[in-house]
Amino acid sequence: MKKLLIFDYDGVIVDSLDVMVKVVNKLLKKCNFKRKLLKEEVAAIFDVNFSEGIKKLGIDEKEIKKHSYVDKDFIKYRHEIKPFEGIIEVIKRLSQKNTVIIVSSNISEVVEDFLKENELEACVKEVIGIKKEPSKVKKIEYCKGKYGMDNESIFYIGDTKGDMIEGKKAGVKTVAVTWGFHNKNKLQKENPDFIVETPEELLELFL
Repeated sequence: MKKLLIFDYDGVIVDSLDVMVKVVNKLLKKCNFKRKLLKEEVAAIFDVNFSEGIKKLGIDEKEIKKHSYVDKDFIKYRHEIKPFEGIIEVIKRLSQKNTVIIVSSNISEVVEDFLKENELEACVKEVIGIKKEPSKVKKIEYCKGKYGMDNESIFYIGDTKGDMIEGKKAGVKTVAVTWGFHNKNKLQKENPDFIVETPEELLELFL
C-alpha cells in the first residue's frame, strides 16, 4: 500500500550540523548573546522545535525575526553541506512506490536547490520550509489533509528528539534515524515507532 513519507532535511538527508553551528552562532551574536554555543549545545536546540529552542535561550522572537540575514547564511553555506551516503538512491527508490514530502526548519529555497542538484525534483512532491510555518506539527497536519491518507500510512522521518515529539503530536508514525543531530539513546527516550541506523534500512521498512 502506498505510504506518505515525510522527511526532515537537516540531519536526515544532509549532514549539516557544522553549518547549523555557524548559522546559529551568527544569529546569537547579532542578538547580543554572550557566547558561542558548542556543537552539542546547538544540537540540543532541536530537543524541541527550532524556533522554540532558540527562544529557550532567552532571545525575544522579534529580535530573531529582525535578523532575516539567516536565510542568506543558509544559502551562503549550502555548498558545504553534503548528503549522507546512500540517501539519494534511497529517496529515488522510495519515491517509486510512495509519496515523498520534505518538511524542514530550513528555508525551502535551500532544499529545492539541493533537490535540483541531485536530480531529486521528480521524486519529492513538495517542500515545506520554515517560512511557510515554523511548527512541524502544523506542517504534518497540512500534509495529512492535502494527501488524504490515514495516520497509519503516514510516517515522519526525523533525527531529533523534537522531530519525534512533533510527529507524535501530529498523530503519525515516527521513524528515528541515528545518523543525524541526536544519538540513538536520546531518540529512544521518545519511543519512536521505528529506529533505523542506515538509509538502506528505510528501504526494508517501506518497500
